Amino acid sequence: ELFRARRETEAALRESEQRYRSILDSIVDGYYEIDFDGRLLFWNDSLLRIFGFSRSEVEDIRPMQLLDEHNLEIALSTFRLVHDTGQPATARDLEMRRRDGTPIIIEASISLVLDADDRAVGFRGIIRDITERVRAAEEKADLEVQLHRSQRMEAIGTLAGGIAHDFNNLLMGIQGNISVLLQNAPTHHPSSERLRTMEALVDGGSKL
Repeated sequence: ELFRARRETEAALRESEQRYRSILDSIVDGYYEIDFDGRLLFWNDSLLRIFGFSRSEVEDIRPMQLLDEHNLEIALSTFRLVHDTGQPATARDLEMRRRDGTPIIIEASISLVLDADDRAVGFRGIIRDITERVRAAEEKADLEVQLHRSQRMEAIGTLAGGIAHDFNNLLMGIQGNISVLLQNAPTHHPSSERLRTMEALVDGGSKL
């Protein structure tokens, strides 16, 4: 009877684990469980896909080695906080590297793994690749800056065009008066040469 009960319990555990694994492998986000030494204990296929590892390379994965110094300090401080408070951390953005060195930006959640006696034995969480979303937001921000710059230049161009038009009208008024004075002045009048000089300057100002 004990043997039969044990077999049924083991079968139930296997079925539960298979169901658990099936659920985890069906989600697009990565799932991980690590011990306090940073060793990967449990994962789903999406986690391997996000970081570019195959199943045969799982033993070589050290998640903390995929972080630069700055992001490693952020991650370690977050793990310490979760460990000390027992409270999970959600939506923590970090920059990591894939197996081939390509940088990616991930959104990670962290919570404690407890044993049967409610003692903390490691960490678990979800990792989501948000690289494309972040890049798209950055590109959108850049385009908005370019648009605003273009709009400012267009406004400056409109203003300059309006000023040029008004200034040209002033010059044409001066030009008209000079032409009248030249027509009415005697041929060898002392001011004729100065009027012609003024006329040339007005023409140059109009072209400008």
